[in-house]
Amino acid sequence: MAKYALVIGITQYDQPLRPLPKAAADAEAIAQLLETHHYQVTRLPRKRISENQWAIDPTQRLTGRDFNTELKTFLRDRAANQEAVIFFGGHGFRVANPTTDELEGYIATSDCSNSNGRNAIKFSDFNTLIGGSTLSSLVMLFDCCYAGAIAEQHNLLHGTQTTISAKRNSCLIAACRDFEPAREGKEHGLFTAAVLRGLTPEHANNGEITSNDLLSFVTRELQNSGQEVIHAGMGQVISLIRYATAPTPHPVINESCPYQGLNPFNEATAGFFFGRDRLIQRLQEKLDQTNFIPVIGASGSGKSSVVLAGLIPRLRQSGWQILGVMQPGIEPIAKLKVTLEQFFREQGQLPTLYEIYPQIDTAGLQPVIEHLPGIGKVLLTVDQFEELFTLCANERDRHRFITLLTQVAEQPSRLSIVTTMRADFLEHCLSYRALAQLIQDWKELALPLDEQELVDAIVKPAEQQGYHLENGLLDLILENVREEKNSLPLLQFALTELWQHRNQQAHALTLSCYRDMGGVKGALNRYANQLYESLSQSEQEFVKRACLKLVRTGQEEKDTRQRQPKHNLLVLAPDNQTPEGAQIVLDTLISRRLLVSDEQQGEAWVDLAHEALMESWQVFRDWRKKDRELRRLGDRVEDAARDWIDHHQDSTFLMSDGFLSQVTQRWQELKSYLSPTAQEFYQRSYDRERERISYSTDMQRLKERLQNLQTQLSIKIQERLENRSIDNSPDRPTTEISQDSELLKLQAEIRNFLNLAQRFEDRMQLAQIAADWLVSNQESLAQLMVEYSISMISKSENLNCYSQTPEEMQKVYGDYNRYIDWLRDSLLRGQPIDERLEIPLKYPLTLSREVYAATFEFIKQEWMPNQVSDDVFDELKRYLDYLINYFLYFLS
Repeated sequence: MAKYALVIGITQYDQPLRPLPKAAADAEAIAQLLETHHYQVTRLPRKRISENQWAIDPTQRLTGRDFNTELKTFLRDRAANQEAVIFFGGHGFRVANPTTDELEGYIATSDCSNSNGRNAIKFSDFNTLIGGSTLSSLVMLFDCCYAGAIAEQHNLLHGTQTTISAKRNSCLIAACRDFEPAREGKEHGLFTAAVLRGLTPEHANNGEITSNDLLSFVTRELQNSGQEVIHAGMGQVISLIRYATAPTPHPVINESCPYQGLNPFNEATAGFFFGRDRLIQRLQEKLDQTNFIPVIGASGSGKSSVVLAGLIPRLRQSGWQILGVMQPGIEPIAKLKVTLEQFFREQGQLPTLYEIYPQIDTAGLQPVIEHLPGIGKVLLTVDQFEELFTLCANERDRHRFITLLTQVAEQPSRLSIVTTMRADFLEHCLSYRALAQLIQDWKELALPLDEQELVDAIVKPAEQQGYHLENGLLDLILENVREEKNSLPLLQFALTELWQHRNQQAHALTLSCYRDMGGVKGALNRYANQLYESLSQSEQEFVKRACLKLVRTGQEEKDTRQRQPKHNLLVLAPDNQTPEGAQIVLDTLISRRLLVSDEQQGEAWVDLAHEALMESWQVFRDWRKKDRELRRLGDRVEDAARDWIDHHQDSTFLMSDGFLSQVTQRWQELKSYLSPTAQEFYQRSYDRERERISYSTDMQRLKERLQNLQTQLSIKIQERLENRSIDNSPDRPTTEISQDSELLKLQAEIRNFLNLAQRFEDRMQLAQIAADWLVSNQESLAQLMVEYSISMISKSENLNCYSQTPEEMQKVYGDYNRYIDWLRDSLLRGQPIDERLEIPLKYPLTLSREVYAATFEFIKQEWMPNQVSDDVFDELKRYLDYLINYFLYFLS
């Protein structure tokens, strides 16, 4: 297809517009460059310098009438149905519309008036002419003042977008914004000079320079120049110039697999990531305008890969600093702090971060931003943002995390944030106004790849390794992908399987293998079935339990994956399977790429390789359809158990009556789905409820017994009074009633009961006071215990010493908090002291039992007597004595 160019450079202008000598030089340089690449160039205004050679004439005028005539001829006749480039260099100006008072942009011609626009070419009219043409593609380059008005000005924006959308492939690149002048350099205008440099061979990619390549280069070149490049475009990337390349050498064969199965692409595999150039380019451009971009797409749209393997490597090459990629998980704020700690540690600035940590609670991330190491821009990526709604059960933490992120977008800063999220969680974001507004203003959608992008994603990784696809294979893959929505993970898995069974002699991916494995849709199901069917019955049961544990069961069939600590999966092994056997099965699923594993803060975590596994493996899909209500109930129990753990196993966070009753009714079915922590949480909730019921029953019986005694006493007294009334003897002693043995016995029993009840009430009242005292002083008391423990460790050589890292001391602090919780709960329940201690000593003690016992002895003897009254101290002392004995003897 022929290529045509209309190149305009106007130097001569009527007053008051000044002459522009560089405009002609700019246009001629562009014209000569395009001609060397086989463009048929029309110059305006022009002069003949030989029989077949023309040049821009800097002495000649170009009137508005001639401009219109030449433009129409070029669009309707010369370049009709062809690829075209239009360049304009000259004056541009704005005039207020007398009707609307809005400023309208104009291309200045030699005979125009810049006061009313007479004889000039209005941008909107220029757009109309372009929109009515039949060009197959168009690139417009405008180097004039206020050039951005063609795209930015409100009353022209609609026209521009209509123009561009009417073309299959269109691109506008303007030198400056609608309120900026275009500046000149030594030889050319700044914009034209950047365009000329951007079209040189060293900026070609595989011998080609596209409209996107040119836009990226010019935008970077004009940063901090006083003018900002404006662009608009629709359709596919346009090839501008091709340079001859050296003959392709014989491909170097590399047998490493370039496809990623169910895993996302990342920086390490970015060299194999193809097909998302346009989306990556848009993200880069948006980061020049905002510092918060939500990338949103359906599951399987490849949104994570776009950021991890596309955007991040490009930003790093541009000098950005990259924070580690985080996923919100169960505790998003904790994960954010870990990400920050890793970055500051790598930069040798960790003490600085620890100093400003306390300010985060009041000032958000601003103190962190102000102290970020280095001078360049910094990117934080929050992948799988939907985990805020699927894994984080604490609304306070969720809201705080969202606030921390969205506050970053309120003012310019070095820190930018990019998030990725499944589109079906958009509704959840609407409850957070600041987040919803940012999504509305700055979202970038990960739309399905078009056909050329799919071809690149399929073919180029293989070509890079020296392989090719057999005839007919690409067409069949494309046909299958069209039938399956959001199938990128399935496509990558199928390509990975194709690679594993490639023809190494012919260096080809084969059509027969693709058909044998069931194509894009069937490859994963076939692969997972083969692995599953190779296992024993008990191993299959463990796989089922583990896979379901890695799923968060949603409403209807809206499920999401949820990472789990590895030990939470291993305990799901059936009774007839050893822990070692479960470990082998789990490692097999990981090595065979159905599951993935990583380490977080010293703990191994496991996750589904991709959510596509839930839908595309039919066996897994059938599992998910069964017992959905039961598994949703299990998820609620797990959430509540985590909340209980986060609050130091405070009994007030145990299950409530209605929830507990619901769980109890289905306990036998439910418990196999629950982690050991959740099972213990239920047992503690159940035992507390039984104690409460037992206590209430005992109190009711005591009340009934007292009422019965009082009734009997009243009857006895009434009988005696009636007998006395019948017996008219005035000489009968009045003290006879009070000396009746039965009455005396009843009265004594009532007095004893009342004394007992009074003592019980007094004790419960003191216990309540003691419990309240513990609550109000818990933080300082726990801190005192930690400090005393540290001092003991440092002074005694006989004690088992432990490292005194902040993390270690935080665990000790947690231990003491749990023990104080037990003291308080025991006091409130009136728990008999000879009952087994119910604090969670299933957790490993951080320090030796002697240190804990000695610390409680110190609290009892040296500190607490001066802090509380004697009566309250007696209540606390009983439990402290029991704790001390428990540590010293029962834990031996």
